[in-house]
Amino acid sequence: HNQCPSPIYFSPHTIIMQRGILQETRQSMLNIQHSMKDMLRQADVWKNDEISKLNNLKTNHSTNLDKIEMQIQSINTKIESVKEKQEVIQSEEFKEKQAKEKLHETLVSLQDSTKHLPLLSKPIEEQIQQWRQQMEDKQRQFEQRQMDRQLELEHSSKGLPSFVSHTGMDIEMKEIDGKRFAQVAFTRIERSNPERRFSFCIRVKSNKHYEVEECEPPVDAHHALKQLNQSNNFQKFVVQMRALFHQYVEQHA
Repeated sequence: HNQCPSPIYFSPHTIIMQRGILQETRQSMLNIQHSMKDMLRQADVWKNDEISKLNNLKTNHSTNLDKIEMQIQSINTKIESVKEKQEVIQSEEFKEKQAKEKLHETLVSLQDSTKHLPLLSKPIEEQIQQWRQQMEDKQRQFEQRQMDRQLELEHSSKGLPSFVSHTGMDIEMKEIDGKRFAQVAFTRIERSNPERRFSFCIRVKSNKHYEVEECEPPVDAHHALKQLNQSNNFQKFVVQMRALFHQYVEQHA
C-alpha cells in the first residue's frame, strides 16, 4: 500500500497573516489600476487639447496667407489702374500740346505777315484778336484739365502706400521649399541703374511670426524683422527694407 503524505497544518495566526497579505496585494492592484485609468484619461485630454491647438494654428496661418494674397491682388489692381490712367493722360497732354503749338505758330505767322502794314483793316484786327482769345481760352482749358486729371489721379491712388506709385514697388506670390512667400521687389533705388530689382520674400509662420528669405542683394534685416514681429506694422517694415537697400547701394558705390 502507498503511504499517504502527512497533512500540513497552519496555525490560526499564520492563516490570518496570509489573508492580510492577500488583501493588501489586492488593494495595491486596485490602486494601480485606478491610477493607470486616471493617467490614460489625462493623456486623452492632453492629446485632444494639443490637436485642437494645432488645428487652430493651421486655420489662422491659412487665413493670414489668404488675407495677404487678397491685399497683394488689390494693390496690384490699383497699380495697373493708375498706370493706365497715366498713359491716357500723357497721350492727351501730348495732343493738346501739339494743338497749342500749332495755334501759336498760326498766330505768330499772322502777326508777322501784317506787322509791316501801316494801317490794319478792322477785319484783320478782329481776326488777330479772335485768334489771340482762342489761344488764351485753349491755354486756360489745358491748365484746368491738367488740374482735374491730377486730382483724379490722386483720388485713384488713395489707399495705396505713398511709396508704391513712385518707387516701382511690386508684390507677387512665390513658393520656396513648398512654402508660400510674398515677394516684395523695388526699382528706382540705384541712380546709375534705376531698373535694377531689389527684393525679399516674406511669410507668416505658424507661430504668427514673420520670416524673411531670399533677400537680394543680401542686407542685414534682423533688427527690422524683430520690430515687425513686435509691432506687426508691415508698411513700416517695407519702408525700412527699402532704406537698407539704399544703404547697400551707397556702401558698394
